[in-house]
Amino acid sequence: MIAPAFIAILFSGFLFFDAMAILARVSASSIERNAFGATMEKMMSTLKRLMIFSYPPILGYLIVTGDTSSIFRAIFSSYALGSAVIILVYLNRRRFYRYFAAVTFHFDHGGSALSSMKSAFSNRRSIEGCDESVFGSAKVATAFMNNHKLLMFSSWIFFVHGSAIFLINLIALKFSDYAPIILQSLGVINGLGTLVMAFLVDPVVSRFLDRRIELDQVAQVIVGAQFLASSVLGPTLFGLLYFVV
Repeated sequence: MIAPAFIAILFSGFLFFDAMAILARVSASSIERNAFGATMEKMMSTLKRLMIFSYPPILGYLIVTGDTSSIFRAIFSSYALGSAVIILVYLNRRRFYRYFAAVTFHFDHGGSALSSMKSAFSNRRSIEGCDESVFGSAKVATAFMNNHKLLMFSSWIFFVHGSAIFLINLIALKFSDYAPIILQSLGVINGLGTLVMAFLVDPVVSRFLDRRIELDQVAQVIVGAQFLASSVLGPTLFGLLYFVV
């Protein structure tokens, strides 16, 4: 039970920092600091990668022991906890907007990136030039309908990135003789998601951020895509595989 719990916690951390990346960019865009927003996105993405590369060794241990039931327990626990984390992020997204705006404010006034992140916790209200009306407001259904292509492509990306490690390890368990070859294909699978991100998603998001329009809508769509991938697409795939592996 300990190994699946650790995997679920680390996977949820991966989803959390992935969501923080878009909220940081949106917040910085609201006060016309897109360059620093990109820097904060990179910081959040670095923490995200730290999370996603921390649990494969634990998953590998379960693969070596052949404990299939624990592997699926880890997968479904990860998606359940990750979905809960995404819901909490969505419900509290405006607090995160204000936090990252405070980080940007402190950075603009000479603080380092790390000290600005620390200072923003205790001094979130001392924000100049942050007009929350810039974020706008829209019901989630409206945001999804207005940006359905962005939602579709983003869901694909988060589905691929979130499921790839689990999927590759399950296939390696099923075809153990070819495990070294199978495990080396992880980069190819992730690369498919990265291609969609680079050429179809990032340019659309950048247009919203540069024009400072519908900022809350684009954040809702990206976070909503993460929820769709972790609560529907991922569990559906591994629910089907449960009866095969």
